[in-house]
Amino acid sequence: PLFPQSPRPPRAAIAARRNELERSRADVQALGFKGRSSEPTPSAPPPSASTVKEMRSARRAAGRRKYDVALSFAGEDREYVEKVADALRAAGVDVFYDRYEQVNLWGKDLAEHFGHVYGQDARFVGMFSSRHYPAKAWPNHEKSHALATHLKGVGGRMLPVRFDDTDIPGVPGTIGYLDLRVLTPDRLAELVRQKIDSDAPDA
Repeated sequence: PLFPQSPRPPRAAIAARRNELERSRADVQALGFKGRSSEPTPSAPPPSASTVKEMRSARRAAGRRKYDVALSFAGEDREYVEKVADALRAAGVDVFYDRYEQVNLWGKDLAEHFGHVYGQDARFVGMFSSRHYPAKAWPNHEKSHALATHLKGVGGRMLPVRFDDTDIPGVPGTIGYLDLRVLTPDRLAELVRQKIDSDAPDA
């Protein structure tokens, strides 16, 4: 059987009910309680550049580091790596890239200095693997110091990226890497920045 539809409430009754609800919400808020609002909650503004810089500095200080990241690469791959370094620098990241350090490196024992940079002074080491990398003396020296620190239990410091499928001897195959064949220098720099700003301070 069909049932008759209930008559719709008049507009005046609807308006009265809405006013009653508004008064109830006001009474609850007057008692110190927050009611649900139909207005969207504004999102927190992103931290300022100076705040981000202070956060990075605090994380470096917590681990007694000088750089956010040091870049290890073969000279044949410099063109790509330099674009990454420039993008990181523009983003306010403290990056160790040899061409930025010419005056500082002048007259120093490079073997000892690079050992400190890649083993102790950088929170992360970006390792640019390619077919040229294993045959080069300096990249292997840098890798050995970064790997020694990694094996001491300071995990997550090595950030390997690959130009090709060349494996780097000594670097565990279980470490996640990024494929540079599908990443522009600017995009890689952005990912490195995100890693630096999101990762917890190391000890």
